[in-house]
Amino acid sequence: MLAVFVPAVLLFYGFVQQSILEQRIEQRAEAIRAEIRRLQEERTELTAQITYYQTDEYIERAAREKLNMIRPGDVAVVIVREQTPTPPPAPTPTPTPLGATGYWPKWLAWLRGRSIEPGT
Repeated sequence: MLAVFVPAVLLFYGFVQQSILEQRIEQRAEAIRAEIRRLQEERTELTAQITYYQTDEYIERAAREKLNMIRPGDVAVVIVREQTPTPPPAPTPTPTPLGATGYWPKWLAWLRGRSIEPGT
């Protein structure tokens, strides 16, 4: 019985290992096929761009926009923005000297509930 059981277990174990390996290989193959499809689509887009860049329409547009070229007989118009004068800088406030009275009378007036007027 043992002579039949041990080889059967080993065969089953080998079968499971082989199935797992095949599944991993199939997943990797599917990932590679998806990458190939993506690269083929990208190649198609790049081929279309190359074809467009070789057209007269693109060459003329690039010459006008990037090189500022004009056709004979065209009139070039340059738009100059009006320069607004910059306002003078705001004067910086100078610190008020404490003077003879100092801050104590202001503090006392504030503690007594009186309004504090500037300059008093």
